[in-house]
Amino acid sequence: MDRDWIIKDLYSLLPSHIRIDVTRGLIHGPPPPSAVYEDHGIEPHHLAPPNKAATNIWQDPEDAAALVKNLTKLDKLGATARPIPLDSQGRGKMFGKPIYMVNSFGVKKDQKTRTVADLSQTPLRGTFDRYDPASRFCYNDGWTEKQSTMGFANIKDFAALQLSLGPVIEYGTTDYSGWFNLLFSHPSWARYHCMAVKAPRKEDSVITKDTPIVAVPIMSTLQGAKISAVHCAKQSNALMKSIAIKMQMETGEQLLSTPYKDVVKPEAYGLAKISLTFTEMRKLKRFQPRVRNQAHWIEGAYEHFCRWRTLRPGDSLPNFIVYQDDNLFALKGPAARKNAFRVLQYMHKQFRRGVIPVSTTCEIGNISQDKVFCGRRLLPGMKLTISDKRWSLYSDRVLALGYFTTGLPLHFLLSLAGNISYVMDMFPKIRALFAPFTWFLSQVNAICSDKKPMWKRWMKKYVQVPAILIAMVIEGWSMIYKQSANALDLVKLGFDANVRFSVDWCPDGGGSHNYTTGEYFRFLWPKGHELTENCSTKGEFFMLLVAAKRWCKSGDDAEVDEDNEGCIAVVEKFKSRRSYGDIAIVFGRWSHKNNITIHPKYDSTDDITADPLSRSNDKDWYDDFQKRCRRKGASPSTEVEADWESSWAEVLNVRSKYPIRHLISHDQLVLQTPYSLISALTLTL
Repeated sequence: MDRDWIIKDLYSLLPSHIRIDVTRGLIHGPPPPSAVYEDHGIEPHHLAPPNKAATNIWQDPEDAAALVKNLTKLDKLGATARPIPLDSQGRGKMFGKPIYMVNSFGVKKDQKTRTVADLSQTPLRGTFDRYDPASRFCYNDGWTEKQSTMGFANIKDFAALQLSLGPVIEYGTTDYSGWFNLLFSHPSWARYHCMAVKAPRKEDSVITKDTPIVAVPIMSTLQGAKISAVHCAKQSNALMKSIAIKMQMETGEQLLSTPYKDVVKPEAYGLAKISLTFTEMRKLKRFQPRVRNQAHWIEGAYEHFCRWRTLRPGDSLPNFIVYQDDNLFALKGPAARKNAFRVLQYMHKQFRRGVIPVSTTCEIGNISQDKVFCGRRLLPGMKLTISDKRWSLYSDRVLALGYFTTGLPLHFLLSLAGNISYVMDMFPKIRALFAPFTWFLSQVNAICSDKKPMWKRWMKKYVQVPAILIAMVIEGWSMIYKQSANALDLVKLGFDANVRFSVDWCPDGGGSHNYTTGEYFRFLWPKGHELTENCSTKGEFFMLLVAAKRWCKSGDDAEVDEDNEGCIAVVEKFKSRRSYGDIAIVFGRWSHKNNITIHPKYDSTDDITADPLSRSNDKDWYDDFQKRCRRKGASPSTEVEADWESSWAEVLNVRSKYPIRHLISHDQLVLQTPYSLISALTLTL
């Protein structure tokens, strides 16, 4: 990589705060950890000897092949230093200071095996007192979450990209080769990045525990280091931004961004024109990450979506998305295919000049209206799904869950849960059908906590999943298998609602007021009914279901005033809990079938118009209702009927079919004896 040219020719075009950040990173590597092993009195011999891990990686042919491939690539890229011999205790020195060896292991993903460095090693048990921070310290703890956490573009961003360009779009992609290994760390930290590798002698026919070990210093960023993903993402984002600016300067055309006049506005799809600025919208709670990176510019989640929804005259919208080392760009118009290929050619020209290797080719065949990018498949007509390869892989795993009913390896089940979560981003309304499966697996978190050795043991255990949960997963999967999501359904907000109403529940009764029509309904619960119990989130959720069925028709978007924040979180994120999992399933099935989206909004108990309706046994309820309506500028009109009994019957039917409320407890992770070798091989689907 020609770092000097990149800094002087490309990065010089960036805004100063980005330029300073990425230039420093390209020259000096990622920021060093704030604390290292020595700061806690941890010496190399306090960590597990590297011999066992270095031997084990050669026992699996796929892991061994991945290690050799990785070391060969590192050597070719100049990312390794001369191997350092170690003594019989596995110790050595670099720059006159002790080496802290890094064990490595193979990670299988998408039918590929990658070698990952284990930088989460803690001192051996008993080395320090259990309450001493040193007993839990690992190298990765040297970086804070604000340094190492970031969000990548999500499904809303991909949907916004499609909608901003219209129905006919040509896509192109590029993918850097060995991106992590092209970016170097500061040499002073290499002694913490020494990979333990077996160095067989000429007379050795096989690798054993007695085969000598050498330390291979890795001079590049490591897959496994907590800071690496952010560091690499910064550089790839900066490169793409720089290329976009440079191409516009040289050609006079905005090919990697779309000016305001050419952007298909949200209003063209019947969406509301939002008065919020981009900054104001990003500050909304729903678009805030749990932890925000201190370099705010690198936060990619909701970036494209928020820019599109708040676009103003004079603005332009980037028509590319960067996802770690992968780049996606899109163009529209009659010359879209031709222009997309020009963009691809220009990008490859810059890559060659900067000596940046890429795995994708510069061919017209790379340009397509149907493009797979990072597992997502962008289809013509502004639709999204996942690749056929992933549909097949994930479906095989779901079928395995149904076939091996007596038990499956925990690592297989956790991987399946991750696969399902990935797909549910496109079909969130039926997430409730998969939630109990997640509850069941989450028990391992409570058992293992932060005890890494226990996690390693548990991952190899066989766990029997209850038949009810298997049935729920299979039902949910059958509803979405090989389906595509409409981009428009993924970008709607409460601002876009065509129906607005409020709901309220209390132990006495429930009610709802339709702001759009002025109609309202109210009822009291029968004495001794389950809904008279003090269970506010469940009660509010059920009332929302009843009101939505009464006020909404197929294809509607509804904004609902709620005074229960728990219920708001449930509906916004399509969450589910044991106490109201049955209601969540009914709600999810109904909203998915009728393509209805509910946007809950918090309103105080003192202001919400539906509050008096739920207390209609109070003598002054109607006066209070009228006062609240006047404050809201809404007028009550006609009282109507609402059929809550049929909705409750649906809930009871689900409860009868899937009796999950008391199914899951900490003692229900049933462990099984591993299967035969043939069965184990089957699970590598």
